[in-house]
Amino acid sequence: MNIKEALEAEHSKTLTLKILDYIGHDLTRLDELMACFFSEQYRLCQRAAWAVGYISERNPTLIEPYLERMLLNLQNPTHDAIVRNTMRAFRELPEIPDDILGLTADACFRYVQTPSVAIAIRAFSMHVLEKVCRKVPELKEEIALICEDWLQNEEAPGIRATAKDVLKKLRQNK
Repeated sequence: MNIKEALEAEHSKTLTLKILDYIGHDLTRLDELMACFFSEQYRLCQRAAWAVGYISERNPTLIEPYLERMLLNLQNPTHDAIVRNTMRAFRELPEIPDDILGLTADACFRYVQTPSVAIAIRAFSMHVLEKVCRKVPELKEEIALICEDWLQNEEAPGIRATAKDVLKKLRQNK
């Protein structure tokens, strides 16, 4: 399978799942998908992002070599799908690597504090911040305050559910 050609021809869940099965644990095939993900072609990176999000759910450690580049890619994302699936991928990681902790926290704070950002991006970012707090406990109070603000002022059920979940985890990890 040529991943780029497949993504250029179609955008469907069926194709995304075929790409995941094709990649499996093959790093060369994953490189091909990630080249599409980092592309400047609007549709190509959008379509690749969906597969990247699913890969991170199936095997989050597979994308570890790309984490820093994924974060840097957030500085000028081609499509919201890039941001959403990058944050989804980071949410699935067992832990955030030390060398990208600051970049990760900066990106997540930017998203959680911007009400115009899509709900899924804000929610995934808050879950990632909770993981950051495991290594940087000094941030727990700030994250808790944002969550409490969300519980009082946000109308979106996804945001409120995320706030409750993150607050619970922060309290458990004291």
